Amino acid sequence: MSALRKNRKHHRHPLSHTVAILMLLAAAPSAAQMNIDSITITSGPAYASGFFTDYFLDPEVKGTGIASVRLTRQNGAFVDLVEDPPGTWACDEVIASGPCENFPSLNAVRTLGNLTFTLTGTLAESDSVTIPFADWDPGTGQSGIPTITAPTSGQTGVSLTPTFTWDAAPAWVGAILAEVQIAATGDEVDSALLPETDTSWQPTGLPGGTSQEFRLSFFDLIFFDDPRSSTQMDAYLFSSAFEVFNFVPFQTLANVPAFGGVGATLLVAGLIASGRAALRRRERT
Repeated sequence: MSALRKNRKHHRHPLSHTVAILMLLAAAPSAAQMNIDSITITSGPAYASGFFTDYFLDPEVKGTGIASVRLTRQNGAFVDLVEDPPGTWACDEVIASGPCENFPSLNAVRTLGNLTFTLTGTLAESDSVTIPFADWDPGTGQSGIPTITAPTSGQTGVSLTPTFTWDAAPAWVGAILAEVQIAATGDEVDSALLPETDTSWQPTGLPGGTSQEFRLSFFDLIFFDDPRSSTQMDAYLFSSAFEVFNFVPFQTLANVPAFGGVGATLLVAGLIASGRAALRRRERT
């Protein structure tokens, strides 16, 4: 289960990665060196080949001059976020049974309540942000998962220029994220943010003969790029979403050598030899 979440979040948060693109909008600078650019919270259920795995909480802080970030839940439990990549702080999903995954139900996620981010700067400055539960609450009216119709789970011989398809999204969905990742490493091959009405996508540049995963997320945006201020009046953008995630593994066709070079020379030589043999047969008749 931890491997699933680790691979799923290798790109570090799909909402901020594609929907928000929060770092393109600069937050107002603070007097201190530490500066919060954005805080994003996503939660919801994860599925693998259509089977439920767990509920997750996906907190992310982006900024500069930050030395550490601690996330404290309303019930008193806390977790220290990890900087990966530089300037982005999130849960460490490499650890088995990570602190932001493996929730058995939506109610279990709800018990976390208000979330407080306590930040320490590289110059020992301190700041904090509390996100009320109502602002990141994923709600109760969302139902349905991304049902992927092509490729099928475990399909082999998938074209390097495929068309991936899925059933129409439920009415509550506000955005769709489609991705392809290398199964072994979680490295992204291609991704696209799509309208909620789309039911197909054509990725580009799939590597041949490789085990990959088609990953599909439905989003219900609760808050998006909402300007807010920290305790120390540092301006930042807040976003939150409910996400339903599903993926299927597949294997692409092996690369076919291009016509040219030594292969082309051998083929031409073979054709010439065949022609000469046919000519000799005709001469003997």
